Amino acid sequence: MEPIKLEFISDEEIEKGLAQIKLSIKGIGDESYISFKRLLNCSNEAFNALSYSTQKQAVALNALIQNIKQNEIAQEALFKQWEKGSISNENYALAQAQLSIQLSKLKCEVIELRHEVEQELLLNKEVTNTLQQKIVLITK
Repeated sequence: MEPIKLEFISDEEIEKGLAQIKLSIKGIGDESYISFKRLLNCSNEAFNALSYSTQKQAVALNALIQNIKQNEIAQEALFKQWEKGSISNENYALAQAQLSIQLSKLKCEVIELRHEVEQELLLNKEVTNTLQQKIVLITK
């Protein structure tokens, strides 16, 4: 038979341990908040660094993404209504077809807008490279 080891922990030790845990959790929370604020500031700086037309395109793209999410939510709600028997098969098919057409149009708009943004970014990159080349030539 092996001896049993007993360890006595006082209330004071428990309270010290809990205080350390609370400080650790608070530290993690503070670090997370600071990281979040830093990320938010970086994203704001990045957005502000975009040209005005690219900013407009980014806002439009965000709106399209929100519309797509709303469409998907509407499709889910419609399906739930159909499952419950709240709407007929015919009404379900008609509404689903309309939502599908709307979703398809939204996705096409996203593709077109994304292509426009990519083209503008490419153009901006080319202009920046050209300017840098001219600066190098002038400084020689």
